[in-house]
Order: sequence, then C-alpha cells, then structure tokens
Amino acid sequence: MARVTIISAYHKRPDAVQVTLEAIVNQAYEDWRALIWDDGSPDATWQELQRVAADIDDPRIEVFRHEPNIGFVRGMNEGLRRADTEYVAVVGSGDAFIPDRIARQVAALDADPGAAFCTTAAVSIDPDTGERFEDNTFTRDRIEAADLFHSCPFTHGSVMFRRSAVEAVGGYEPAFTWSSDWDLFNRLLADGHAIHLTDPLYLRYARADGASFSPKKSILQVKFAHLAHALRENPAGREALLDKVRREGLDAALAERRADIASDLYTRQAKLYILGRRALGDELGALIGDEVPPSAKWRVSLAGLRALSGLPLVRLYGLAHAANQMRKRLRQR
Repeated sequence: MARVTIISAYHKRPDAVQVTLEAIVNQAYEDWRALIWDDGSPDATWQELQRVAADIDDPRIEVFRHEPNIGFVRGMNEGLRRADTEYVAVVGSGDAFIPDRIARQVAALDADPGAAFCTTAAVSIDPDTGERFEDNTFTRDRIEAADLFHSCPFTHGSVMFRRSAVEAVGGYEPAFTWSSDWDLFNRLLADGHAIHLTDPLYLRYARADGASFSPKKSILQVKFAHLAHALRENPAGREALLDKVRREGLDAALAERRADIASDLYTRQAKLYILGRRALGDELGALIGDEVPPSAKWRVSLAGLRALSGLPLVRLYGLAHAANQMRKRLRQR
C-alpha cells in the first residue's frame, strides 16, 4: 500500500490540468497514489482530466467526477475519506511543485511523529507574464498556533497532512466556503505543532479566477477568514457561532468584526494595485464601499497605490508585503 495520497480538486480549469498532473507523475518519490476530481464543471475540465490522465497512463493516478457539484469543502472531506494512506498531500488545481517536495515532507513527518502536518515555502507565479515572487516571510521550521493568529503564513496547496491527525479533529468544517483550511489548521495546532520547510518547494500559479484576483471571491474569503479567527478565539463557543452562521448568515454572525473585515478588504484592494491589477482593484473597492466606505487614511493610501499600479510588475512585487504592514499600522490607530 502507498504511504502518500495526493489530492487535488478541479472546477472550471481545463487549461490548468496538464501542469499539475505532470508535476505529480514527475516527482522523485515513488510510493504514492493520486485522487484528482472534477467538481461538476460545466466546461471541458472533466474531459481534459480524462485525456491527460490517459496520456500519462500511470495507474497510481485516479481521476473521477462529482456530478452535480458538491463544493470544495465536501470534496476535500470525501478525498480524505477515500485516502487510505498514512499521509495526504494537497496540491491546488493548476499548481505544481519541485520533484523532491513529497519525499522531503515524508522524511520530515517521519522524523517528527508529533507533527500534525508539514508545509513548505512557495513561489507565486503570474501565469500571464511568468513573473515570480518567492513567499519566504515565514522562516522558522516549526509552526505553532500563535503563528496563525493574524494570517496563514503558508499556502494550503503545500500541505502534507498526517491523516490520523485530520481525522481526530473532524476534517474540514462544512460551514465554510472559503478559508476552511485556516480553520482546520487552527484546530490541528490547538494542542500540537507542525513542520515548515523553508525551501520553496511549491509553485503557486496566481490565476485570474482565484480568490486573490476575483473581487467577489475576495470578499467572501476575507469574511470566512474572520470566521476562522473568531472560532479560534473562542473554541468553547464554536458550535454556537457555527449555528448562528447557519441560521442567520455570515454577516450577522460576524457583525462585531465589520470594521476589521473592511480593513482587510481594503488591504486586499491595495495588493491588487501593487500587483498592477488596477481594474480589479477598482472593482473590489466599489464592492467594499457599498458595505463600508473607506476612511480618509485608506483613501489617501489607495489613491497612491492606484497611481503606482501602472509600473512594470517586476518593480512592484517588492512592495507586496508593505500592504500587510499598512494594515497593522492602521489597526493600531
């Protein structure tokens, strides 16, 4: 029996199949199986998964389809249930990784039986321009609960779970649409730790349909991130808060966090300007402004960043982390 199951969920990304399946089959580690599924895509994603898998012709890769669409969280829980291996590695649809990623994560988890999961540093890639930005802000090799207090310092696709640890906390929470990974990490780290490999072993493609660049998805992602934070702050009240989300909706459950949510959304708008995505930044700003108009400080900051957004992307990547620092300073005032 294999030691690692690699899981990846696809939805409406037919052009992003080849890169991920090739990364899986071209890795150095050999003791693996892969479960790759299409979640009821209305386009050619399922046909492309079948075609690429047939071309690769590796019996360790299994592709299948959920019809109708069951959603990311339910799909991930189904994938975890189907995995019968000691470790489960995630890879985002359309992403890739360095050939020795899986081998190094297996070795790290073998060497630390108490670790619930292992992550790696990542390189973010603009698929349109090929520009790369290495995310190396987290430099320690041990992850503890406090490291996720303000944000998640690693990407979900780089994670390899110890399957027994995920089963012990109940897997991904079905109440989430976005940020279910952050909530899961918080529960896994509540009484434990994880491992971080500081070498950039994961290649994350920043696609236009992802939450980072989709204004409507960004708003939901930030709100669900605040739900994860609220659940982390009050584990005893977890079920009561989740019940309120189900009964009254996400906005009602997070009413006390409205100002902080707005601050994080304007930070997201600032990042879009920094990345040269002016039109998307304007669209997100209009959507946020309908809920919470920006303060005078935010208006000045965003206007300046919008003006800079016309510069070449290679000159703007170095400014990306400034947005996070800006958010922290504004929150302190």
